[in-house]
Amino acid sequence: MVVIPSPVVSDRLFSGGLSMHMQPIVDLQTGRLNRVEALARLNLSDGTVMFPDDFLPPLTPVEIDRLFREGLDQSLGHLAQWDALGVEVTISVNVAPATLLHDDCLHWVSEALERYGIEPRRLELELLESDSMSQRAQSSVVERLLELGVGLAMDDLGSGYSSLKRLSTLPFRSIKLDRDLLVDIRRKPTQTLSLIATLRQLGRDFGVSVVVEGLEDQGMTEAAAVLGVALGQGYFLAKPMPADALPTWIANYQYPLHAGRIVTNLGALAYHWQYSRWDWRHVLNLERCPLTAYLAATLTAADTSTGVSTDTAAVQHWHALQHGSGGEQGGGEQGSGGEQGSGGEQGSDAQRLAASRHLVDWFEERVRAER
Repeated sequence: MVVIPSPVVSDRLFSGGLSMHMQPIVDLQTGRLNRVEALARLNLSDGTVMFPDDFLPPLTPVEIDRLFREGLDQSLGHLAQWDALGVEVTISVNVAPATLLHDDCLHWVSEALERYGIEPRRLELELLESDSMSQRAQSSVVERLLELGVGLAMDDLGSGYSSLKRLSTLPFRSIKLDRDLLVDIRRKPTQTLSLIATLRQLGRDFGVSVVVEGLEDQGMTEAAAVLGVALGQGYFLAKPMPADALPTWIANYQYPLHAGRIVTNLGALAYHWQYSRWDWRHVLNLERCPLTAYLAATLTAADTSTGVSTDTAAVQHWHALQHGSGGEQGGGEQGSGGEQGSGGEQGSDAQRLAASRHLVDWFEERVRAER
């Protein structure tokens, strides 16, 4: 952590040291850019770049309000510049609850939108976590912002005790899953997948889009996509970048995942787990199942990367049983449009369920070996 005296921070922050970097948020199902998040950076005169965790704590409430106004102004200014280049995106800007409740906040937002000629629908305010703010007071402000046309996102769902109550009280457009939820994904993979899937379903039930933050590698990203999470953000997809670099990034961007393919252990575990959690059979034909290609590539390669011993015939048998007939299966969203259970090996439900548990254990062992 960079330790800088408080007066130096505030003086530099409001005398040309503030810049807004942009981090793309990507649609995990289509690979398209959905929006960007504006992230504040403090550039010191010696070239040091400070992050919010370093420069926010010493700021006074008045300075926090001023930071929001100046960050909003820069962000909308960048939107106008991108528009001139033919690049139209939506942007999200963080706002502290106390700033949101400021008597002039609505005026600050509407005036900035008007100054740069930006449609309100292209701005989303990310409301930071706070247990101390009145839900009723927040609701009043949010209603006025919605009337203006600005969207609202809940930042870091899962990091605070009051998150669920806030979600049920305020009309959020989207919710962001706290990056800390992924910290233990390779130590407790199925538990983490369960949290992600549950919160994704919660978002769907509330009619809001879900963003998973902290996607740092291909496995995490593939697992989130397999579980049906709408949006993702993290270093694997794109690092925060200076605002003037965004148009070039958009022009050159290629989505790093491939539709219908699974290439990581976490992705494979997520794919099988979404069926095993309900004791369902896999819905696609065995030959078309993405795990078939994944296992073919994995089982023909040496397991030196994970150190996990493999009985090739047993793993393939466990998987084939998930596509065999026998018993009834509930109708889930993952099962729509597939040729249910065809092409696999025949076996009793008891055999299939035991094989399913073996598969989960095997996938988990491979995931844990990546730590």
